Amino acid sequence: MNKRRALLVGFGVGLMAGAALLQLMTYGQKLSSGTALPEPLTVAQLQEQAEGSGYGMYKLSEPMYTQAQLDAAAAKAKEDALAAEGNKSGQAGGETAAPTSTSVATPTPAPSASASTAPAKATEAAPQTRLGLYVAAGDSLEKVATGLKALGVIKDKAAFVKAAKPYSGKMRVGLSVFEGEITYEGIIAELLRDKNK
Repeated sequence: MNKRRALLVGFGVGLMAGAALLQLMTYGQKLSSGTALPEPLTVAQLQEQAEGSGYGMYKLSEPMYTQAQLDAAAAKAKEDALAAEGNKSGQAGGETAAPTSTSVATPTPAPSASASTAPAKATEAAPQTRLGLYVAAGDSLEKVATGLKALGVIKDKAAFVKAAKPYSGKMRVGLSVFEGEITYEGIIAELLRDKNK
């Protein structure tokens, strides 16, 4: 067995070296033909692909509302319109009351306009900035902290890295969205949130 051991070890090392060289040659051939690195998509191409797959793209700076929020705003606008109508009919009936600011300032909105004016009022009341950072697979905590500082979510990169160090291996891949004033704990929670749900 000792006589053949050197032969078998040499044969195994030769097979591994040959396989490695074959992989290296295949990779080099792909690089020279230009098929290894895909070209980045333009925004128009990305929009086209998203629409083709049944998805929509939107900017994070644009306010987004759920269907429930939109329905509540439409119902409130409808109630305001009915109250304004009631005030106008009460004055037309011969009452000598002074006109109120609601009946004068609020015209009766059309049904199509009520849904569009209510969200605008909501954004005026609480303007919040939505910022997004995509965390790719293999991104380091330093890279994420640099992105957060560039967005203006954090002010001190070193302090954030120190606070988030225990969680650096648990960051989830996907788009992390940050709104309003947020603490380091909130940022870490958003980075650890499962983006696939």
